[in-house]
Order: sequence, then C-alpha cells, then structure tokens
Amino acid sequence: MGKKISLANAEVDFIRRISGDLQSSIVYSEAVYDSKNSSYDQDVTFSVPVSMLNSIELMANNNLTTFQYHNIDVPIPSKPDNDKIENEASGFFEIKNIFNYYSEPYERISKNQVERKMPNFYLEFTNEKNKKYSNLKALQARKINKNFFKNIRKFQDNLAPRPSQDLDKISNVIIGDYNDTRDFSNLSGLPYYARIAFSFVNDVVLGDYLTEIEFNQQFFNYTLNKSTSEVIFETVSVIDEQVVVKSTEVPVSDLFSEISKNNFLIDDNQFVVLQNEQINKSIMVNGFKNKLLTNYIKNKSVGLVKPYKEIFSKDKCRIEHVFYKVEKFIGPESSVPEQTYIVSSGRQLVEIIDTQIKLDQTYTYKIKTVSVIYGTEYTINDYSIDRDRQTMTCNITSRPSYKIVELDVTSQETEIKPRPQLSPSVRFFNKNDSSNEIGIYLDLRVGQEVKKPVTIQSTDPVYPNNEKVKFEYLPQQGKFEVFRIEKKPESYGSFTNEKIMDIQNSINSTSVSFRDTILSNKKYYYIFRTLSTSGEPSPPTPIYEVELLKDSDDSKVLVSTYDFEKQENYLDKRFKRLIQIEPAFQQSVFDDRKNNVNNLTTFKGHLDTLSLGYANEGIWGRKFKIRIKSRDSGKIVDFNIKFNLAKKKTKEDLE
Repeated sequence: MGKKISLANAEVDFIRRISGDLQSSIVYSEAVYDSKNSSYDQDVTFSVPVSMLNSIELMANNNLTTFQYHNIDVPIPSKPDNDKIENEASGFFEIKNIFNYYSEPYERISKNQVERKMPNFYLEFTNEKNKKYSNLKALQARKINKNFFKNIRKFQDNLAPRPSQDLDKISNVIIGDYNDTRDFSNLSGLPYYARIAFSFVNDVVLGDYLTEIEFNQQFFNYTLNKSTSEVIFETVSVIDEQVVVKSTEVPVSDLFSEISKNNFLIDDNQFVVLQNEQINKSIMVNGFKNKLLTNYIKNKSVGLVKPYKEIFSKDKCRIEHVFYKVEKFIGPESSVPEQTYIVSSGRQLVEIIDTQIKLDQTYTYKIKTVSVIYGTEYTINDYSIDRDRQTMTCNITSRPSYKIVELDVTSQETEIKPRPQLSPSVRFFNKNDSSNEIGIYLDLRVGQEVKKPVTIQSTDPVYPNNEKVKFEYLPQQGKFEVFRIEKKPESYGSFTNEKIMDIQNSINSTSVSFRDTILSNKKYYYIFRTLSTSGEPSPPTPIYEVELLKDSDDSKVLVSTYDFEKQENYLDKRFKRLIQIEPAFQQSVFDDRKNNVNNLTTFKGHLDTLSLGYANEGIWGRKFKIRIKSRDSGKIVDFNIKFNLAKKKTKEDLE
C-alpha cells in the first residue's frame, strides 16, 4: 500500500449515515445538469423499514440543509531508490546534503551569524531577474567560486550587514516562473548546501488555461493572499499500512471569492519574488482575465461537480496543486519556520538550493501543498414518503464548492556534515639519546575509500545495517585521536576507553608532531584516527607494535604492524568418516549372461546359483587384509575383511 493522506468532510447527511440500515439498493434518477448554475439535480429513492419510517422522517426534517463534499486522496511522495533524479520522475522527494569542501575562513566569519544572514543562493549570483535585490547580498564579490570562499577574508571581514526588515524579506522567497539554469552551474563552487527536490502527481485543471491567457502569476498571487476559514475534516494518514484517523481543523478559502477580490499583487516588502516575466498590473486587463477564468471554471464544472450518486459512492474529488511551500526549521519542527520557500507548481521537478545553513546543525524541511479541491456543495431540498411502498425519495441539488487548502505532506530532518576523513599517515622516530621519549608524526592522508566503519568508542557514530561508508580527504586542520595499550590486542575493541590524547597543531596545519613517554624495552600497541571538522572519526590505522630499545647512552625505536593472533581450531573426526571400503562396480553388478538367466522362466529354486560381478577374480567369500599406516607417527592399523554375499530367500525359495 502506498503512502497517502485522505481528507473527508466530518459532517455527512442522514442518507449516508443510515446507509448500513437500508434494506435495498438506492435508486437514482438521471442527474440533470443546469449549465447556467453549474449544478446537478437528482432524485434519490430508497426503501425504509416500517419501524424506522418515523425516526427517518424526523431525521430528514432536520437535514433539509446544505452539506460539503471534498473527499480527496493525496499521495505522499516517497524517497527514490537511487541517487539520480530524472526530470520525468514524479511522486518522490529527496533532501540531500552536498559537502564540496571546507573553508576555514568562511566558517570563521559565518559561525556566529544567524541563518537568515548567511548567503542566499538565489541572490548572490546576480542576473537580470534578481539584480533588484542586490542590497540583500551577504557576499561582496562579483565572481563567487571556490577561490573566493577559500580566501574570503581578502575580500571582506564579515558578512555584509543588512537591515532587519530586509532580513525578514529573505525569510520568504517566492520562486514563480523563475528558472535560471546558469545559477546551478555554480554549485560546485559552494562549500556546502542542502538540495530539496520533489515532484508531485498533479491533476491539472486550470494550469494549461492560465498559461494560455498569461495569468499564472496572478492566480498564484490569489492563492498566496487568500483569507481562510476553518473546516473540520476527518484526516486519514496511511503510511506503510498503518492507518491514523483524526478530526482536524483545516484552513480553507473559497476559490471564486478569492478571484472576485482582484487581489493579484504581492507586497514586495514582505517577500523576495523571483520570476521571469513582470506581472501585468493593469486593472482593466486583469479584470477581463478574471472573467475569462471564472467562465472557464464554470464551463469545466460539468466534469467537476458530483451528482449525489457519486457522493454516496464516495468518489474522490479532483485536486490541483497550485504551489508548494518548503518550510525550514532549525532543529526539530516548531511552530514558526525560520524560512519559507514558495514555488510554483508549473514545473514538474521542484529543486530548491539552500545555502543559508551551518555545519553540524540539524534542520527540518517540511513540504506543503497549496491546492484547489474541486469539491461539491449539495442541498437536500425536500423529501416525500410512500408509506405503502415503504420508500423515501429526496431531491438533491449539487453545486461547485472549490476550496483552496493548505496540506502538510511530508517532512525530513537533515544535518550538514563533511564526510569522515581517511585514517592518518603515521611515522615514529626518536632521538639518539637515552631519553624515554618517542616521536610521532601524523598527517591527513589523501584519497578516498569505501569500507565498513570500525566502532571503538561508545560515542562513535552508529551506521544502519553496518553499511559501508565513504571516507575521503578534505583539506582541514589536522585533528587526531591517539590510543595506546600495553597488552597484545585481541581486536580493535581492546582499545575501547584507551584513548590517551586528542592532538592537533597549534597553527593551521594538516599535520602534527608530538612526543610520548614510554618505558624502554617494553612493547606498546598504538592506533590513530583522524577527526573531521564535525568530530566524526576516521577508520583506525593498522595496529603499531612499538618498542623503545635503550642502553646506557643510545636508544632506537622498533616499529612493526601487528596482526591479531589467529587461534588454530582442531576438529576431532571419527575415523569411520574418513575411510570407506566397499566392492567395486565390476564386483557388485548383476551379469545376466554369466548367470544364464535368459532361458529361465522363474528364479524359484535358483537363488543359490546366482552371483554378482563380471571380474575375472571375484571377491565374494574371500578374506582380505587392509593396512593403514600413519605418515606422522608410523603407527599401523590392520583391518581383516571378508566379503559375503547375502541372499535373502523368500518363503517360495524355501519350499
């Protein structure tokens, strides 16, 4: 079962409530469509038990009113199985953290800044569409690339200061029909970023027509500026066959009411609006397009409004996503997002690049849809009861009820971290004197490898299913862990809680050299690990067996890699499992020519004359000595064997 969210109006009419008690199927008249009012009219007749006639009549009197029907299913996008996202794919979402490199100067000037002050991907790379927001940029450079971030202190000491109202504006970014692929060519030059990508299966009703009359952006603004009222829905979440039902107040807006307001402009003081085309602000032009849109929707209603038969059958309403919201929270989800991206649904693949993030910080991204539910409003006008036939007939009128609704679809926590480093390169040395010190030199190792992690400390990261991890070199300040024990290790687990120090250079360097004091003429065992900028350890180095040999005025250090001692297992086996003595094939096959059985009509009375084998010398009834001698000890074992041919006679042979 796929993942989905289902919505259904909590209030239902009396016919649907008593449907389980009805004795016969419901009979529907033909639904008559009124194009002027975009409505259906239909009679519904059903049998009623005599005992229920009075109670149902009372119920009907209290239900001559209007009901809403907006039952929908919204599939929840699932995470793709592979890393590659195709533009044609649909019904998926993925949040990935991309770490390209580490820039210590950039981390210094951004470390104490709040996220909204960090560089925004959509503003820093200036083009014709976003140049009006140049005052919102955090970086003071025309060309932003890896070299810039690595040497940012040459260009600016801090991120550019901006007024608080401008920072509030950056917290709400609208991406309309804006699509500048040149920006994405700069991604490799960024130190790191989060990529939020998703695609929904969208049932397009108005989208193509809005494009045809060039009214996409205005309609987008209607739904953004909407006023809402609360409607109670029964929400059903189905995730991995787990069903959760609850009553929820969902904010909704009426589509026709919002269109009639002509409120198609967005306040630039509250949003950063990125779009290719400037919106037409002519009141006359937009008023005309409003009427075109309203008439178009009414003409489509013949396939959108549901007659009562479809409502009773619980047919789902159509739903069209107008735009998507991506809300970002610092840490777990809270009541107020740190930032919101609003993206038009006109693109099949939605891709958002978030650079306003920090290393080793957890973020939650929540995906919402702002959608139009093409529902139905229906009224039970009147009813009649035929007591002789024990039937009730209701006349029901269905009209459009198109609601704009905001739905929480999915969310995911993520953390920006560099990949863990490779294990360090190691060298031991000592001075040619009588001191009890050895020198150790550690340096970051260049390259990359994929292997299963080795857990040593209880604080080490836990990887699901013991999966392989990619370790790779990234330029950074060299930080290392040093472990030492005095007994021969049985495994890497022998080094648990045996860390003697964390070490790094006092200057910015990938390497460090230090000394350790040990006793002479005694063996010690060392391992080392590199720590990433987020404190995640590398795999351990090989185990080094180290001994400082020393006399009165001279010393030297002996170093070798240590392999775990392999315990030899000796398995006892019974000798009868190692030897098998049996007649060869030519001694055990039955030779019908030798036994002259071709002319026999029966074997009765002839069993004693039959034998097996066609070899020149038979073995049956003969004795043999088989001698086995051990190559190691020289001991001898003799087996005396006689081969007997057993002939089982039946009662017929004995007569």
